[in-house]
Amino acid sequence: MAHPDESQVNQRLEEAYMAVWEASKSRGEVGHLVDQLNQALEDLEAGADPDLVASRFDVVLLLAEEEETRGAEERRALVAVISAQVTLTGVLVYATWRHLPRLFWRKWLNVKGGWLVENADR
Repeated sequence: MAHPDESQVNQRLEEAYMAVWEASKSRGEVGHLVDQLNQALEDLEAGADPDLVASRFDVVLLLAEEEETRGAEERRALVAVISAQVTLTGVLVYATWRHLPRLFWRKWLNVKGGWLVENADR
């Protein structure tokens, strides 16, 4: 297998960087990806084997894709939870608006129901 040349390694670097950036945009946890990307860059600057550097970039690409997917799933779950909360709040507000006055007046009549009201002639 031929060693990747410098342009191929630079292309993988760019792809890995963009993959980490996309994972970050999808609210994925990218701290470990940045560490791995930095390690690959250090290896590249130290003149390490291009195959090793390219394989590190490949690992970053794979993990970034998984993290982007996980971040997107978490976002969908968060939207579902927020939607359920808003719906529940709306139902509670409506139920309170609709039934609280009736419950209040029933309680009032139970407490004050023994009163007699007389018509006073003026």
